Amino acid sequence: MPESNEAHLLLRKGLVGLMLAGALALLLATSIFGVGRSGSLGSHDFMYFTSSGEAWMQGDSPYVVEELNIAAVRYYEGTPLEETVGFEFPLFYPPQFFPIAGLAGALPYDASRYGVAGLTIVAILGLGLVCRWCYRTGGGATGTLVGAAALGFAVAQAIGNPFGSHNIWMGQTSALAASLMLLGWVLCCRGWAWFGAAVIALGCFKPTIGVVLVPLAVLRWPKQTLIVMPIVGLATAAYPLLTQGPIEHTREWLGALGMHSEHPANNADFRHFFGVQSLVRSLGIAAPSLWPLAAIAGVALLILRNRLSDAEQAAFAVAIPLMLYKAHDYDLIVLAPVIALLAARSSRWLPGLVLLGLGTVILFVPLRLVQSVEGPAVVERYREIVAVLVVLVAIVTTLCRPAREQASSSRPDDAS
Repeated sequence: MPESNEAHLLLRKGLVGLMLAGALALLLATSIFGVGRSGSLGSHDFMYFTSSGEAWMQGDSPYVVEELNIAAVRYYEGTPLEETVGFEFPLFYPPQFFPIAGLAGALPYDASRYGVAGLTIVAILGLGLVCRWCYRTGGGATGTLVGAAALGFAVAQAIGNPFGSHNIWMGQTSALAASLMLLGWVLCCRGWAWFGAAVIALGCFKPTIGVVLVPLAVLRWPKQTLIVMPIVGLATAAYPLLTQGPIEHTREWLGALGMHSEHPANNADFRHFFGVQSLVRSLGIAAPSLWPLAAIAGVALLILRNRLSDAEQAAFAVAIPLMLYKAHDYDLIVLAPVIALLAARSSRWLPGLVLLGLGTVILFVPLRLVQSVEGPAVVERYREIVAVLVVLVAIVTTLCRPAREQASSSRPDDAS
């Protein structure tokens, strides 16, 4: 009956709306309002980035630790890096990071931290849109209550993700970089390849996230990416390169990058370092860096891309460096598209959706709660265990189905 159908539609929309409202409330509460947090908004890594912006704006190099420290003292009125962020290391981000750092360093502290926090919130909402696209592209159901719950969950887990609010609170940039790259990918897939390539390039200030996605985009849209991305990269890095000399400044950045592994937070045994390597080391096995395995997985994805949907290609492309290369727990927000794909595959099977929801809840449990319980070191790597299971299930369910059927009309990227 029409009335019954209308009531069912309202019920489905209400369920999705309630889940999204709850996710947004959780995001704002645990980030802007600091519920359950220690310190204050923008009290850690953000201070590192504002100091880098101050250095660039004053003609100094954030890749030289002495100059970066002078900039920190200048911006924070006498407070050195050791007191603001707890360590003295040069900036590791490439010169393409200048627009964000320069903006942060040019504004007063309060305006800067709330401005960047607002920008990150917008990026997280954008990631929610990417997950909605992944769900729909992945064939998720929408006409049933289970389908509505799955769709709501697919988007809500990206918005209410505690690692997203952690990005906002710390002033980290993983959510912003991932959102730009993935939104750029979606734009390319929808026929806006020139614009999408530019958006992907804007997110490349954190290259570890795009180390697989960017080559994949180049293979899919070679003309647009090879023309637009270098232009955007040079434009965003122009100010520091021109004011400090392109060769010298690039040499300084490469030198700072060489110190990256020496940073205590980039040790695989560090509790907030994330990945399969950390999981293996927690078992007492002296595992080296897994970047060769990441490279193999990346090449395999490039080879098998024609068997995968657009959403699957993007989701796996950002998951590979997260799991097998260098990452931290706040980078876990990039796993959201993979979870959205699994939500789509569970949208017609309630037990599967419940299992996915339970796994995601475990993934989101605060580390400090687990650390309060005595147990073997591997227990503290519960996030890696759940993430490995999530990714493996996504891979198996992808490979065990027939190769995807070609769309009835040619894809915009292939037709260009």
